[in-house]
Amino acid sequence: MTLYLVDVTSFPSDKAKVVRALRTIGRLPLKKANDMYVHIQNHKTTTLLAGVHKDVAESVAASLKEAEMISSISVCDVASPVLLDPNSAHIFVWEKPAKLVKQYTHE
Repeated sequence: MTLYLVDVTSFPSDKAKVVRALRTIGRLPLKKANDMYVHIQNHKTTTLLAGVHKDVAESVAASLKEAEMISSISVCDVASPVLLDPNSAHIFVWEKPAKLVKQYTHE
């Protein structure tokens, strides 16, 4: 079975449109959608969603287009659905490609 990913390559300056689209696509609370917006803004090209069927990827891309975002769909090797979570950067630090080090914070 072929699975796909959706990359965001460009988005409008209207933050509200982008956040609204992200909330709808991921059924996210406002805070998480805002975190995703900041991540996408800082990284320009970002994989938003991976490991989904083609019809899901096309539906997400259509929702992004309605919000004036530019995205692309491509085949991926991810075996199960994954949605971008920018907060994971606060939990993990990537030192080397093959080594993942977990940081423990006391908040």
